[in-house]
Amino acid sequence: MSLCTTRIALAHAVLAALHPSLTTFRDILLPLPVELHLRICADIHAIVTHQLLLSLQESLRSTLSYLCEDCKAYNSHVFGSCIVDWPCIRTGAQCFCATTGYSTARTRMSGDTCEPDCSPSFMLSCRKYSQPPMYFITHFRNILSEYSSLDPTFPYTKFPLRNGNDIDTVLSIMLSTFGCQTKTSSKVDNWDIADEIILVTRDSVTDKQQVTLARLRLTLQLTPHPDSIPLHMVRLRAVTHQYSVRLDTSTGECINVLFEQQR
Repeated sequence: MSLCTTRIALAHAVLAALHPSLTTFRDILLPLPVELHLRICADIHAIVTHQLLLSLQESLRSTLSYLCEDCKAYNSHVFGSCIVDWPCIRTGAQCFCATTGYSTARTRMSGDTCEPDCSPSFMLSCRKYSQPPMYFITHFRNILSEYSSLDPTFPYTKFPLRNGNDIDTVLSIMLSTFGCQTKTSSKVDNWDIADEIILVTRDSVTDKQQVTLARLRLTLQLTPHPDSIPLHMVRLRAVTHQYSVRLDTSTGECINVLFEQQR
């Protein structure tokens, strides 16, 4: 028996369930019916999850702020307005103008030839990524730090968060508190926040597996039938950058472009 979700949905579900306010409320003995107690926990979990989504969007916008207007225009034109699709946003690369030594793209002469190796993060790549987006690592690290400030005994800030393995390790340790774990996948080359994750129990008895998974789904507020496009990804892809550009090329050769904002 198992549960299916995505990595980003699992991360936020576990982080919401372990929020100090929610764990504190669970530990308080209140003369409430079980149903009402569970309803309050579900409402707190939903509020925290919403705040986590807003925090992730803010981390994405913060990464965008490191690019100059010309580089934003370039990426918007080449990769589309959805900024999660921009390679430089995923890798956390510097502004293209900074990596090439130009203060702004407008200073380049139209006759200069392109240097395709000058900033690989700005080039369209067919390969899959083996590491998480930098904005997601920053977001995850900031949330753990925030929880630690709310509860000094919060135990998960001691782990380094440098890559996808580190994030998966922390998630696995968090899941172990619920008696569950992620099912090992044969795919090790690629890492994406939208990857499908299979959750299984540590129990070998079928009846116990059913109870543990039911409790996990209730605690983490996981849907029994995940959407084909998770809400988390919908919210991420809602962060866009609209910018009109005109590409001024005089020859068929690979040349630098002049970015202009159309008003």
